[in-house]
Amino acid sequence: MFFEKIINHYKQEKKKLGCCFGEFFLDSGEKLFVYDQYRNSVKGGWKRWNWYLTGIFLIRENLVRDSEVERLCSELETSRTTWPAEPKVFAKTLHDLAAQYPDELKVLPDVCKETGMPIIAARLKPEAYDRMFYSYQSAAQMIDGYLKREGLKQQEKSRVLEVGSGMGYLVGCLRTMGWENTIGVDFTADDPLRTTYEKPEMLRRIFRSKEKLSEKPVAVVGNATQIENESDSLDAIYSVSVLEHIWDIPHALSEMHRVLKRGGIMVHSFDHWYGFGGGHSVCTLDTPFGHGIVNRSEFMRYVKQFRPCETDVAMQMYDNEFTRPRYTICEMEKMCQTVGFKTKIELSSGKKKHLPLIGDFRQNFKKLKERHPLVSKQEAISRNAMLICSKR
Repeated sequence: MFFEKIINHYKQEKKKLGCCFGEFFLDSGEKLFVYDQYRNSVKGGWKRWNWYLTGIFLIRENLVRDSEVERLCSELETSRTTWPAEPKVFAKTLHDLAAQYPDELKVLPDVCKETGMPIIAARLKPEAYDRMFYSYQSAAQMIDGYLKREGLKQQEKSRVLEVGSGMGYLVGCLRTMGWENTIGVDFTADDPLRTTYEKPEMLRRIFRSKEKLSEKPVAVVGNATQIENESDSLDAIYSVSVLEHIWDIPHALSEMHRVLKRGGIMVHSFDHWYGFGGGHSVCTLDTPFGHGIVNRSEFMRYVKQFRPCETDVAMQMYDNEFTRPRYTICEMEKMCQTVGFKTKIELSSGKKKHLPLIGDFRQNFKKLKERHPLVSKQEAISRNAMLICSKR
């Protein structure tokens, strides 16, 4: 009944996913069907996932109709499942044009491991920064609501830390809402790819007439497993789309518990691994729950078979940018309780268009459950989890 309701509710949308274009065999001999446009329906951002992809589209949309740029963009837009060329091809094309557009494309000293070429920062259209600002503002409203709901009322006096804050845009938005003693930590807080064009544009939009709130840094370089704050010093900790990327979750949770005051609040919004969007842009396969079903060797075989141009990038992300090991929601909750938190989990499916809409949804979940018995049905179809804790 559970799956019938979901499939029947969205059967009118099934055509949008396209047809089955291939089969993949697990080590056991079991078969997974792979579907055209499935990754688009779950993680549409995969086509602009990295600096060289973003830069190529910027050139095409804003600056010039170059034949090679047009070819790459057209093939990427029409691709059913993967990039049409190796990362080096995109990067070289961008480098060939960078000298012509020094105000829009800046070559940085940092070298990209995937391409062996210097990274290029691209200046986006103003409306792109506007959209980014509104998304952070929306996330800040969500965090603001959770902190208040959980009992944190004195905004101006409360000391709040964002873990994995990136450039600190969410911190800035919360300061303008009254959480003036908020700061972020992230090991990429000084990333030149984002500080070159993006950060000045974003901070200008965030603070506007409240420049005084921007006098102190919104984010400093730091690590979730080595928080510099004193013990029992913070009223709240939060993060958005970060928890799933921390390697040593038990250590990070212990560290957060240490720096929170007794009764302090912790709110984490994260894309859990065994949800249908848990593979993110590069590790989401072309079949429901595929990234959760396969083991590492199967994942490598899959990307070599269906996404040869993404193999190195996908394996780097699979190996280095998610928790080790992968945890179910149940396991995550137990870890929080073990270190001394009172914990609850809220699951959300997000936008309806992202739900799996194809006929073997049930069969794939069965395979997922066989390999990972602790995964629940609700966890599997949820896009996002809210981990809400208080220090005992």
